[in-house]
Amino acid sequence: HNKYIEDFRATNEEPNVADLIPAAGGSVSLVRNTVVAAMAMDYKNKTIYILDDTNDSKYLELSRALGCKHLIRPDVGVAKKAGNLNYGNEHITDAEWLFVLDADFVPRREALRELVPYANGDVAIGQSPQHFRQTDDGYYRSKCEFGASMIQKYL
Repeated sequence: HNKYIEDFRATNEEPNVADLIPAAGGSVSLVRNTVVAAMAMDYKNKTIYILDDTNDSKYLELSRALGCKHLIRPDVGVAKKAGNLNYGNEHITDAEWLFVLDADFVPRREALRELVPYANGDVAIGQSPQHFRQTDDGYYRSKCEFGASMIQKYL
């Protein structure tokens, strides 16, 4: 894997990637964490977008404060997250690849650097591992989430 990544980076320019973060009512601090982590990824040729699915200005203000792009669709809420992602896909025309992060996902710094080399003519969708924090709060909030972290850790 590491040699494949190194060879790709040595012989290819980074394709332009649009990082899409659909947001539909999550707290500003939650979305901020995701945007900040996305901006910190070790990949230069990326643009971060908050895909706003609310009639509130909180995500617009957040995007201005952090320096990322902001898209809001005219038919807020129609078809939920799928409609939001479709709108983003239709209106972001300069990206070669799309990288979708849920509003509560915090990507690892190397995520794009290690995923993009595998994106080629034969790949339409790639999935990276998800990591969950194991805390007492997580256990009491969602036993399913807590259990998922145990399964991923030990498989």
